[in-house]
Parts: sequence; C-alpha cells; structure tokens
Amino acid sequence: MSAPTTGLAYEAVFAAIPDPAYLLDGTGRLVSCSAAGARALGREAGAISGRHWSELGLPQEALAALESARVRVVTLRESTTVEAPWPGAQGLHRHALVLTPLGTDAEASPAVLVTARALTEAEAVYSRALELEQAARAEVETAERRRSFLYQAMTTLFTHPPDPQGMYTLLAHLAVPDLADWCLVDALEQGPWVGRAAVACLDPTQQERARSLPMRMEVREDAPVGLLRVLRTGEPELVPAVTESLLRAAAAEPAHPAMLQALQARSYMIIPLRARGHTLGAVTFVSSGSGRRYGPDDLALAEDLCLRASLAIDNARLVGESRRAARAREDLLAVVSHDLKNPLGVVQLGAALLLRGTAGKPGGEAVAKQAT
Repeated sequence: MSAPTTGLAYEAVFAAIPDPAYLLDGTGRLVSCSAAGARALGREAGAISGRHWSELGLPQEALAALESARVRVVTLRESTTVEAPWPGAQGLHRHALVLTPLGTDAEASPAVLVTARALTEAEAVYSRALELEQAARAEVETAERRRSFLYQAMTTLFTHPPDPQGMYTLLAHLAVPDLADWCLVDALEQGPWVGRAAVACLDPTQQERARSLPMRMEVREDAPVGLLRVLRTGEPELVPAVTESLLRAAAAEPAHPAMLQALQARSYMIIPLRARGHTLGAVTFVSSGSGRRYGPDDLALAEDLCLRASLAIDNARLVGESRRAARAREDLLAVVSHDLKNPLGVVQLGAALLLRGTAGKPGGEAVAKQAT
C-alpha cells in the first residue's frame, strides 16, 4: 500500500518539513511544496502548485540535473541524489537534491519527492573540485578516443587498395556511428557535375531514404547553402541545430532542405575533400536519431578525418593514373616493336645477299665488313 500524497493531514505534515521539499507528479509538475520550499523560490505555495520546473526561473544547470534525475527515478524506481545550484536565503548555493519515488511499482509514472539540503562550505568546495576532476577526466578520455579514431581511420584508409570508389565507401562507413548517424560522400565529376559516391547510415533499414535523393547535381556558382556552397567555396559548413527557419532560408536550393528532411536531420556538417589545392568532393555528416548537436570540436574532428581521407583518395588517383600511363607505354612499345620487325627483316635479307654475291671478288672484304 502506497503512502498518501493528498489530504489535509498530509498537506500539513508536508508543509512543516524544515528543508525545501517538493512533490512532483508523473509529468514533472509540482503538486505541493513545503513552506521552506516556497520561500526558497520566493513565491507562495499556492502559486507554485501545478507548474512545471521550467516555469519557476530555476538555473539551467539545476533544471537539466533535475529532469535527468527525475526520469531516472521514474524509470528505475530508485532514489538518487544530484548536486546543483538552488535558490536560498542568501541567493544561489549548491544543494544536494534527493529524489525519491512514491507509489507502487504498478503505477506507470509514480510521484517523486524532491528534498533540497544546502551543502556546507567544505562540501561545496569538495563537490566543485570533484566536478572539475570529472570534467577534466572526461575531456582527456574524449581526446584519447578521438586520437584513436583518427589513427584507426588513417591506417584503414592508407592500407586500402588504391581504389578511389572503394575509399569513398570506406570513408562513409568509418564515420558511422562515431561521427554521424548518416554520412554521404559526393565526388566531383568531369564538367559541372557532382555525383553521390557513397552513403552509410546507422540503421541499414533506412537506406531507402538516401536512395530517394538526387544522385547527381549540377554545380552552381550561386548556391547559398549546403553541399554546392561548400564545393564552390571550399569552406566547411556547420549547423548545430536544423530549424524550420533554416529550412525556409535554404528554399533557394531545393535539394538541400529535401535531404535534411528525408534524413530527419537535427544537426549536420559538410566538409570539403581537398588535396593539392583542388576540391575532390565533400562529405556530409548528419545527426538524426541520436540527437547529437555538432559543435566546434566535432567540426575539428571531421576536418581531420576528411584531410586524411583526401590525401588517401588523391594518392589512389595518382597510383591509378601511373598504372594507366604504364599500360599505355607498354602497349605503345608492343606496337612499335611489331612494326619494326618487317623492315628489319628486309635489311637482314639484303645484307645476306650482298655477302653471298661478293664472296671471292675484289672489294668483297669491304662489303662484308659493312654488311656485318
């Protein structure tokens, strides 16, 4: 049997809790709060009831921590504690927020009791130091993962047989899922055309979405956004969040918003493939289902990957051109040597006849010397 969360007796007891305390329903709205909790927020208890956390002017850090912890508590039915800045008599101060599920396991979304206790100065200093240490450790681990990713990608690309088309496909699959949910590689062709060289996605069952997109486009000098702009300028394009206003602004280039909508893009990057001062193509990294939002660090990693890929692809093209030149030289030599065989045979026959006709005659020695 679950504890009651309504009634006059309950309200009286709840309001008397000395620390700030709040009762949330299954959707995260406030059902009631203690008198201390109302004072901390600078409002009357009645004015808070029925409101969501986001409507109370709390710090963004506290809102994010609370919502993440509330979802975890509702899902796992286990108490949890988070530390975040919380308003009090002396302004914002770090508090320990304890979230406890109320109700039975049969309830789909149980109520959650939140109590806030101000940390002592020593606890606050320790908590902040721990956060900084964890952030530094996370940064080091992220940097290490990125270095490892780039090393493996470079090794894979440069040990692959020198086939540009195969490298385009390999590059697309290297980017998923470490960098993107979708990766599209486009290569410049002869004339003012760019063609889709490879596509990779996190969910192979969604490949049909990419097949519905144009596989070949004409390069235009006036493209304001997207792939064609990157190919024209040679500069990368980073969009942390795909919005309706962005899609409307890109309407002048219909293929670009169509691609973003077909792939359900939430964020994207387009990086040019450049080698020896020439643009070979471009790579589009798209975040969709994962919800990742690209930032400057992601852009730097993608540019590093594309730089290495450009060198490998250009090297593969040079090897291919060298092999074609070698085959052309061998074919030419074969033709020339064949054509030379006939006149050489005539010369040899004439020399043999001269030797035979001058044998034992005056001046025959001089003729024999010239013939041999």
